[in-house]
Amino acid sequence: MENSWLTIILVFVIIGGMAFFIMISTANDVDKVTEAAVQQDISTFVKECANEGCVTAEKVNELQTNINSHGILFDLKIWVERKSDTPTKKTTQLNNGMTEATPFITEEYTPEDIKDMRGGLKLRENDLLGASAENITPTNEDSHSGNTGKDYSTMKPQAVETVHTTGTN
Repeated sequence: MENSWLTIILVFVIIGGMAFFIMISTANDVDKVTEAAVQQDISTFVKECANEGCVTAEKVNELQTNINSHGILFDLKIWVERKSDTPTKKTTQLNNGMTEATPFITEEYTPEDIKDMRGGLKLRENDLLGASAENITPTNEDSHSGNTGKDYSTMKPQAVETVHTTGTN
């Protein structure tokens, strides 16, 4: 009789372990699918805005809705790298005490910055437009691994595109 109870308990422990293993491996797959979907959303956004020459509040709202619809909240950042009109005035201090002219100026924007701009963010030809999203909620992998606090997965999809047309006024 004791052997049958031991067998029953052992079966339940094995089934529980298998269920836990399946849950962990599925969580990793869900995170990868979510990251790929968000990467696609960001790439589409950057390409469309670079082709139009303008980043509008409507496009930013649409992107935020799309990336947050996957069940994970993301912190969206948009940046533009522009060639400086006066590269000799913008310099970078090097470790050896020398300075070098910086030909590019990087400007970072939050979605709120774009929404506050009348007519959106105008882009110039040959600007580099980039966007990235960093998750700000624990992902499935974090939840099932028992991690707590601000220990999130490194889900940081991003895209960069060169602007080929000038924004319309």
